[in-house]
Amino acid sequence: MFEFTSVLTNDNVRLNVVQSGNPRGPAIVFIHGISQSWMSWIAQLTAPSLRAKYRMVAFDLRGHGTSQGSYAVADGVSAQSDVQIDAARGDGQPGNAAAPAADDLHAVIDGLGLSSPMVIGWSYGGTVLQDYIALRGGLAGIGKAVLLATSPVVLAPGNADGGADTVFSAAAITTLLKTTPLNPYTGELNSHADIAAGLTGFVELCHQDQLSRAALGEAQVQGVTGFNLFTPAAVRLAIIGRVFDHRPTLAGLSTNDKARIRVVSPQGDKVLQTARIDHYWRETGLALDAVAGEGHLFHRRNAKTFNALVGSWVG
Repeated sequence: MFEFTSVLTNDNVRLNVVQSGNPRGPAIVFIHGISQSWMSWIAQLTAPSLRAKYRMVAFDLRGHGTSQGSYAVADGVSAQSDVQIDAARGDGQPGNAAAPAADDLHAVIDGLGLSSPMVIGWSYGGTVLQDYIALRGGLAGIGKAVLLATSPVVLAPGNADGGADTVFSAAAITTLLKTTPLNPYTGELNSHADIAAGLTGFVELCHQDQLSRAALGEAQVQGVTGFNLFTPAAVRLAIIGRVFDHRPTLAGLSTNDKARIRVVSPQGDKVLQTARIDHYWRETGLALDAVAGEGHLFHRRNAKTFNALVGSWVG
């Protein structure tokens, strides 16, 4: 069902890539969130309706899944390798994009020879997609872009206009700050047990919504938490430490580029503060689709509806 391969980035980081579906169909590239992997998109990669029509590509960002820099690299390269993550090269200025993350997406599109793919970036994957757009001044090699359950801005806490405490829910901040070697705001060290518990709490939060669905079973929670643990805590710290503001860049895009970008905001999201996020997105002038009730993992918890939307977005 899956074809596994790899690509090499411009700074010599090897990324794990998974393909599924019709190799002659229009290409769709999926980008996962923080500490996740290509397995975040299993409900799309295995869907018969999508596999019949589309060439689907999912990959592990550097330091994630089985890409270089993670604890589960398939090529024997140690997780201690010099794999630069976002904050490692950034200067902390909110208007600046993170070159390494955007380079990962470029490496996949270029390495596989994809022609104008639709790219769907979920959560932190949406940030990576915005980084790509910012660095290239537009969509460049992308045909269409979908920004799912993500924000155009994350500034330092305490900033009323896009601070982390206005972007993320209090519960999300609490759990995420337990998943790193130390709390970047207080300097408090986290133990291995703290990190595992923080990841479990974050996984459970991602699955919550405003609908009457059954709670996750223990096996589901442990399974998803398991592949989150492939990502070193230091990688999460570098990502969480980022500040950026892509609103001016997105607002200044051409009319043609804006018409090919869609923002999808699940209104039952327990990770993001959707009312604030939607306000920030409206400042960019991009089309915003609010999805009632669904949570941060809309694409996993309601795959049937989400997959139908994917088909309509490709066109």
